[in-house]
Amino acid sequence: MKRNHEIVSLMKLALPVATAHLAHMSMQIVDTMFVGRVSAEAIGAVSVGNAVFAVFMVMGIGLSLGLDFIISHAFGAGKQDECNRSLIQSIYLCTFVSIPGIGVMYLASGLFEWFGIEPQVAILAKGYLRILSWSLWLVLMFNAFRQYLQAMGVANAVMVIMVLANVLNIAANWVFVFGKLGFPALGVEGSGLATLLSRVFMLLAILAYVARRDKKYSLGLLATSMEFSRTRMMRIVELGLPAMGQVMLEVGVFALATLLAGKLGSTVLAAHQIALHIASLTFMVGMGVSAAAAVRIGSALGHGNQDQAIKTGWTAVVCVALLMGVFAILMFALREPLMGLFTSDPLVIEAGKGLLILAAFFQLFDGTQVVGAGILRGIGETRASMFANLVGHWFVGLPLGIGLCFGLGLGAQGLWIGLSTGLIFVSLALMMVWRKKVRRMRATSFALEPRLSR
Repeated sequence: MKRNHEIVSLMKLALPVATAHLAHMSMQIVDTMFVGRVSAEAIGAVSVGNAVFAVFMVMGIGLSLGLDFIISHAFGAGKQDECNRSLIQSIYLCTFVSIPGIGVMYLASGLFEWFGIEPQVAILAKGYLRILSWSLWLVLMFNAFRQYLQAMGVANAVMVIMVLANVLNIAANWVFVFGKLGFPALGVEGSGLATLLSRVFMLLAILAYVARRDKKYSLGLLATSMEFSRTRMMRIVELGLPAMGQVMLEVGVFALATLLAGKLGSTVLAAHQIALHIASLTFMVGMGVSAAAAVRIGSALGHGNQDQAIKTGWTAVVCVALLMGVFAILMFALREPLMGLFTSDPLVIEAGKGLLILAAFFQLFDGTQVVGAGILRGIGETRASMFANLVGHWFVGLPLGIGLCFGLGLGAQGLWIGLSTGLIFVSLALMMVWRKKVRRMRATSFALEPRLSR
């Protein structure tokens, strides 16, 4: 009964968090689906632009991942003021990261052709990324407020905001991509504009909700000092830097794989991106379980309940394994209709079907590695995930994928075999680290407070 209660408690938070992640991911998918009716080159352009944007986005989001532990731990200990002050410092952090990030993306958008991307794809990707780059600050700010709410167990409001933002994105894509309601048909750039407007809505909506909730429950956020605190900032950064490294290493390897797939032609690139979108959807479910586990573990440790933290960690592993197993079966069985949702090009569909078979194979490992990172983050451990991703993806998976793709001529399937191998390595490594941490927690007095900078 206790285990069933933990599953229910975990999933009550995980499901809305996962839905919010899915909704965020679906913005890119919606962009791909709309421009997919334009041309294969348009799909390639959106995939390349999103791959580059993702690197800078996850850099900022990764830096703030320490908030999961810091805020949930403070909330579990009944220290609301600590939660508020940490959020204020994260606002500064988002701004510090966004300004140079936007500038670099704007300049880098002119280098696609130099990297080897087809000229027509490169031109379209340049316009798309330059518009999308302006949404970086919006995304990072929204994420900071999302983590603030999520770490206190509030997730439904974020889910609703993300769903509404997706409705807006769909409508705006229809208007700007195809030129409806008197607007000019902007194609790929219109899709970028639609996403930018949707992210403006996201930030305004979550700000309004947080302000309303703060006033209703007298949480004190609106009265919290806006003064910059080096100590609190370093507390976030010390936990966030390894987490950022972990996320960037993982997202970066898939972004590089997308650029490498671009060397294989627009058809292969389109198939790669569609298959990656589909796999990313199931990954977001794992992300939801991971985030929920991190929050519940941090809160349990804030209460001083190590047994509860351990139980939550193992429950999260079991839940994600079952969920990803179901997704693997569905992905394998429905690979052709799934590809058909994104494109009517028979060559793209045929190329993507083979990639989805490989994606189905690595579902279990993809789920357990993201949950492994989450449960370790819940106890304030972020370095292990970074090192596991460095070795697994960059020293094992990527070299193998490049060798199979270009050396043995296996093409995109070779790349994906390499990526799958990297995920297997990371998954097994993080599960071993978690088992070691559990034994140490049970045998000794575990430090509950994150280390502060002097």
